[in-house]
Amino acid sequence: MKFHTFCFVFTAMLVSAPALSSSNNYSNSDHPLPKSLEQKVKNFRADLEARGYQVAQGNWHLFTIEDCKFPLETIGICMGNNPAAPYVIPTLPLWPDEFVDDTMKDLLGPTQDDTWWTYRLDKREALVVLAQLPPPGRYFSIETYVFTCEGKINTDDEIYQSVQADPFMQSILFKKSPNLSRLLTFASIGENNNHVVIEQQSGAAFDQQRFFIITSDKVMKRKLTQALLRAGVPARNQVFTEPVSPDLVRLGLGAGADDLMIIARYAHPEDEVAGDQWRQQLPLAVFRVRDPDAARATEPFPFPVRDERIAQSELELEGDVKELVAAVKQRWGQPNAKVGEFESLLLKVDLLGEHCLPRPMNCLGDNSDTDYQISPTARIDSGEVLAVVGTSARPPVMPHT
Repeated sequence: MKFHTFCFVFTAMLVSAPALSSSNNYSNSDHPLPKSLEQKVKNFRADLEARGYQVAQGNWHLFTIEDCKFPLETIGICMGNNPAAPYVIPTLPLWPDEFVDDTMKDLLGPTQDDTWWTYRLDKREALVVLAQLPPPGRYFSIETYVFTCEGKINTDDEIYQSVQADPFMQSILFKKSPNLSRLLTFASIGENNNHVVIEQQSGAAFDQQRFFIITSDKVMKRKLTQALLRAGVPARNQVFTEPVSPDLVRLGLGAGADDLMIIARYAHPEDEVAGDQWRQQLPLAVFRVRDPDAARATEPFPFPVRDERIAQSELELEGDVKELVAAVKQRWGQPNAKVGEFESLLLKVDLLGEHCLPRPMNCLGDNSDTDYQISPTARIDSGEVLAVVGTSARPPVMPHT
């Protein structure tokens, strides 16, 4: 059996925490929100509906490692889900005039209330998340991805050509959706809103109520920010926007439009019990909101510009790592054992959403706070033992800002 070892390194994470003792696919549909947040949710919806907006509410789910059986059946991978930090993902109702792709219905498991894991985005639409953020931890973010797009595998693409010697990697990076007219992309559309961004703008992140608008239209951003303030949000700096640029994402509700997915990540709570309780309750609400004025001119967001990445050098640890490798080999009585180095997929195959989408290519759920590392091909058919040796990630200077 040949395989690769993937190492998903978030700048805000240390070593893996114990896996959650959770059942499959927690949903928040049966859990009440905190009273103050529930009141804001009710006020927000009532205000918008009174003004003629179309409003539809979704549910939130904890996508556990046990739920991997569902995407493994449909797309053959589990999207890099982490047993110690499972994804938090909403499912959403579709608009009456939205294309229905039946292959996406139960992609990550059965859903409630006729909701779907992916959705298309109208030009005058926004997704709005009203959230009680989790207890203090090492990392939190919320981010939108283009999950699939219409297209064909480009066998002339330079990345496709560069991984021809590795059919396994090629099959993951260039992968068809269950809808064979589309390709799996799982690509970011810009920077996420992580706990550092949230804290810098609003003064605090963990254990706070914060509010997020995902839209391609600056008009919707302004109108929905005002609606949130009318609903009881105390200050404008508690509202965060994730722009969706039509220069990058194919908007619309038709069959040829991109379909999107929202993912929240929460890692290494300081109090595991409190963190697990938040994951089970999922105190978040999510709405789709459409402007009733279909003739109104839109104000689209421009193509995303990334913040400069920063990192702390660990070159001074090189000697210590070599000593550790030698000690591991000596422990197993194999001083001449073969050693292979991990490679950064960000550098090797250009894992950046706005670079993956034009190819198109599976970006593996890229994230500005992440570097995905991959090992050389390895075998364990004859009783081999694999030892992964390296440094633990240091606390970050900060994730992107």
